[in-house]
Amino acid sequence: MSAMCNLTSKFDNISKSMSDLNHSVKDLNSKYCTLQTQLQDATNLFRRLEDENRDLKERLAKTEKRLDNMEGQSRRANLIFHGVKQNKDRETWDDCEALLKTTIKDRLGLDSDLIQFERVHRLRPEI
Repeated sequence: MSAMCNLTSKFDNISKSMSDLNHSVKDLNSKYCTLQTQLQDATNLFRRLEDENRDLKERLAKTEKRLDNMEGQSRRANLIFHGVKQNKDRETWDDCEALLKTTIKDRLGLDSDLIQFERVHRLRPEI
């Protein structure tokens, strides 16, 4: 009888181990399915972000091109004079315009009274 009890005990242990293994396999399968779903979601998000990034790059390139065109058109009527020395540390726009008219009259021999400027300013401080 003890051999039979021993076999029954071993069988019960094997049965419990099999049940535990089945439970572990089911748990692993569940986790695997969850990970697959998360990976698919991450892949889909990555693709959407790639598409959005590509779209934003295209829009940025178009915007930069439009900005370049607008800047170019806004500068069509601009004149840039080099080598005009500053008379003061704090030169106003009016001072700058008067100095430019004097320079045009003295160096180019043109009647500066006939010249009208919309705006006169320095591009950067003298070095």
